[in-house]
Amino acid sequence: DDVQFDGTAGVPELNALADVRVFPSPTSGPITISTSVPMLEITLQDLTGRTLWRRDAASGPSANLDLQGLSPGRYMLGIALTDGRRVVRSFVRE
Repeated sequence: DDVQFDGTAGVPELNALADVRVFPSPTSGPITISTSVPMLEITLQDLTGRTLWRRDAASGPSANLDLQGLSPGRYMLGIALTDGRRVVRSFVRE
């Protein structure tokens, strides 16, 4: 049998599909979220999974979050994108 391949096959990494950056980390001040796809909602959780707050992102590709009053530690941001995906990123509050 004659078998031919044209091109490559593969599965893209899930994180590569949604370019979402959270910076700076660690931080003692505000953080910035930057995405390639506009955001709908941002959820902040501690490492126990407790939701600390949920905010509308107003369909923008970036957001600045004031972390005043947040205790030092690692936190998770759940970011809902307008294309239906949800991305989770972590950051450290000093």
